Amino acid sequence: MPRKEEYWANPEKHKKANREYAKLHPEKVKEGQKRFYEKHPEKRKEYRIRYKGRYKGRYNEYQREYYLKNRERLLKLGRINYLAHQNIPLSLKCDNCGSTENLDRHHQDYSKPLEVRTLCRSCHKKEHYINQPSF
Repeated sequence: MPRKEEYWANPEKHKKANREYAKLHPEKVKEGQKRFYEKHPEKRKEYRIRYKGRYKGRYNEYQREYYLKNRERLLKLGRINYLAHQNIPLSLKCDNCGSTENLDRHHQDYSKPLEVRTLCRSCHKKEHYINQPSF
C-alpha cells in the first residue's frame, strides 16, 4: 500500500491502479468489502444513503429496470405476504433467539407460501444476509 505522501502526489495514478486491480480480482474485492462491512455495519448504511443521494437518477432507473424484469415474481411475493399476514398467526417469540420484540414472518421458500417462520428483525436480517449476501 502506498504511503500517504505518494498517494497525494499523484492520486489519479493510484485510483487508476485500484480500478484495474478491481477488474482483475473482483472476488477479492468483494470479499474485502464484505469483511469491512461486517466490522463496520454503520458505514454500510451511511454509504448506501450517500449513494442514493449522489446517483438518484441512476438508482431510480436501476429500481425501475429491476421491477420490470422481475414484475411477476414481485407481484407473487406481494400476494404471498398478503396471504401469510391474513391466514398465518405470528408466534409470540423469535424461533432463533426467543426475543419478543420486532417480530417478522420469514419465508424460507416462496414456492411454499404457508411455511413461515417467526423471526425477530435482527435474526431476519441475518438470515437474509447468510442466504443472499449483497456483496
